[in-house]
Amino acid sequence: MVVASEIMEQPHWSDFVRLFLIFVVSAPISFLRQVKENLRLHSTFQKQENALKSHEDRVKNVQKQVRAWSESGAKVPMCSSRPSAKSISQMQTMAYKDTMYRIDIDLPNILSIDEDKGLVRIEPMVTVGQLNDFLIQRGWTMPVVAELDDLTMGGLVMGGGIEVTSHKHGFFQCVCKSYEMVMSDGSVLVCSDTVNRDLFATIPWSYGTVGILVSMEIQITPYKPFLELKYVPVKRKHQAIQLLRGETVRGFYDTLEGFMFSAEEGVVMMGRYVDQPGDIPLNRIGRWFKPWFYEHVRSFLKSGEGVEVVPTLDFFHRHNKPIFWLLRYILPWAHQPAFRYLFGWIFPLPLSLINNLRNKLANPEWFRNFVLQDYIVPVEHVAKVLELNETEFHIYPVWLCPTRHLDCSEYRTHSPQDILIDVGIYGFEERRGDRKLGQRRLEDFTVDNQGFVFLYAETDLSREQFDKMYKTYSYKYEEVRRKYECERAFPHVFNKISKVGRQSFCK
Repeated sequence: MVVASEIMEQPHWSDFVRLFLIFVVSAPISFLRQVKENLRLHSTFQKQENALKSHEDRVKNVQKQVRAWSESGAKVPMCSSRPSAKSISQMQTMAYKDTMYRIDIDLPNILSIDEDKGLVRIEPMVTVGQLNDFLIQRGWTMPVVAELDDLTMGGLVMGGGIEVTSHKHGFFQCVCKSYEMVMSDGSVLVCSDTVNRDLFATIPWSYGTVGILVSMEIQITPYKPFLELKYVPVKRKHQAIQLLRGETVRGFYDTLEGFMFSAEEGVVMMGRYVDQPGDIPLNRIGRWFKPWFYEHVRSFLKSGEGVEVVPTLDFFHRHNKPIFWLLRYILPWAHQPAFRYLFGWIFPLPLSLINNLRNKLANPEWFRNFVLQDYIVPVEHVAKVLELNETEFHIYPVWLCPTRHLDCSEYRTHSPQDILIDVGIYGFEERRGDRKLGQRRLEDFTVDNQGFVFLYAETDLSREQFDKMYKTYSYKYEEVRRKYECERAFPHVFNKISKVGRQSFCK
């Protein structure tokens, strides 16, 4: 078995192909497409009446397709036609879609902003980067801003979203105030905390299995241009966990996260949004030649505790260039100083491009030994998850992000007071063991201790274990699917996100 360090060090002909594709073909095309899309988005919103009329027409098109499915005999469930390259999912392809009735969903617009109420209404294919750029120009941002610009807002609802402000604001869906859905009969239904509350509570993490999301309203908050960021090195994992727990309870900091760089050593970061840098050093971490953020954080293990001010927009984009730390596996030389100074301006690369490079050119070991999963567990069980990572995978860095369930608490197992921590494990397992067995052990521990895993990643859970886990998050899912007649119209969430489920479904 080849391990991560060997994959990164081995020279391979595909490195040269990657370089050619990125510089000569993909990067320029991707850049021009992004400019065109941003101009289109701006132009559409400037003509707000046109945007709303366009939305009505696009929704009618979705309704027409759903009714055509029903008229055709409703022989197979429906799913979106979105290609796998545009997904963050670890799945190499989404072959399960070949067995379903595909619905074309073209809903990429920002529809309206109500600054008095602090709300923005958008369609689900708007990306994090597009919406945040739009809001910042108007002095606003989102309370929970996901780490990667290419993630779609609909994906953050349907597949789950968390960020370093989640210890205050909860998961991403906690800042969503209403959803507009096309249901299994082609009708349009709006749901919120006060209207169709059962559906409103079940849509998050449902992966498109209780209806088709066509618009959503999101809470917005005033934007401050700088973040005062404190870095605290820790020498024991229990120190990191206690620091995250204590600061979550105290609620003083706006942002809170940690990186573990080994079984015991790590850095906890806590930040406060400010209007001006003051006397604290300003570090523009987003400039093209700057070290990748996780390497910058690692430096505090040697230099000791430190405080600096970073531009808020740079902070929002801090994981974009290296995709946390995953780009080192595809472009192992891209973090070197010489490359950053000469070519750092091409980053971040679009996720669709990264996925294409991965699928077509990555070492085959990528798919056999790669782990991409978030294990969300009560804070008292975090140490054990870290120990299991050490014995089963030995993957570092590890991301730690505290959160809470703050929405629709009567539908959740955990109360708003319960502190959960997302343990993000992303990379190649180094233990030369059985990756699937190791992942199963972590998943079993997570489920047995009232935790759950994010649905965008591959899971090896059995149906019994999955149902036990999913009830922790949304125990009325089955009831809602029956009530809104989803069981024939959309696949069960297990059959979409689980390898075991997809295999049985496709037979």
